[in-house]
Amino acid sequence: MLSVFGDESIDATQQKVFAVAGLLGDERQWSDFRTAWTERTGGKIFHASDCESDQGEFKNTPHEENLKLYKDLSKILANSKIIGFGVAIDLAGCYRYFPDMLEEQPYLTCFLRTVKYLSEKAALCIPASKVEFTFDSHRDYEHTAGLIYQYLRIHRDWAPYDSVADKVSFASRDNVGVQAADLWAREVMKYLEWELYRYAQYPRRSWTALYETHRFGADFIMEGFYKALREKMPALERQAGVNQDSYRKWLGKRQDNQSNRIEYLMYTEELDQKLKTSNQLRSSEL
Repeated sequence: MLSVFGDESIDATQQKVFAVAGLLGDERQWSDFRTAWTERTGGKIFHASDCESDQGEFKNTPHEENLKLYKDLSKILANSKIIGFGVAIDLAGCYRYFPDMLEEQPYLTCFLRTVKYLSEKAALCIPASKVEFTFDSHRDYEHTAGLIYQYLRIHRDWAPYDSVADKVSFASRDNVGVQAADLWAREVMKYLEWELYRYAQYPRRSWTALYETHRFGADFIMEGFYKALREKMPALERQAGVNQDSYRKWLGKRQDNQSNRIEYLMYTEELDQKLKTSNQLRSSEL
């Protein structure tokens, strides 16, 4: 069995950068990793931002000790055989072109891309194995994350379809995998923050240590992407068969929210797949 653990991270102002990241490993890799991680933390529940800023469980620990712990845990992750991937968004650039974007959308965009990439990575593993996803429990995101996960899974022609678990799970920070994903998500977020604002001469050493293993990587979605997307939106809507008028008609008396927007996409995707199946049957009868 393969497992992915994931978490999200946002900058201190909550206005610059948002990221979601995941870690992929098999049962043995996760078992060895948990042992090393727990020995170093002493069983303390790790939270990356709290550790670096001396908050939460780390407020009574000297700053130097907290930084040493963060450094050591980064090395443990780098020295493991676990694979990491994440996605970070330039929030300011995003909202400049999509000011009406709903609050959950940055999370869902990063979540979907992270799950998709790690699913495809898992499908290449030998021997083939089912992959399960577990993300940090977050009341504001769990329902819509579950929906977007199902939206991904309704694409039966998607290569990893058979190897991906039916549902995504959520766990508390007691879970070592979630704690480690929190560290990795923070590194992804901080790297894009560095790229955008260059608050230091070089990237963080913890990022470099992970990135140079060639097992950790990320996608960064910046302003140029959203500018191009805004320009392409009319054509993309026509291609997908979706638009505001058809959405409002489908919505009826229901409220416009993120859940219903995803439900609408699932509805149009199911119609499209039924049409494809019907056309294939007709072709085979000819």
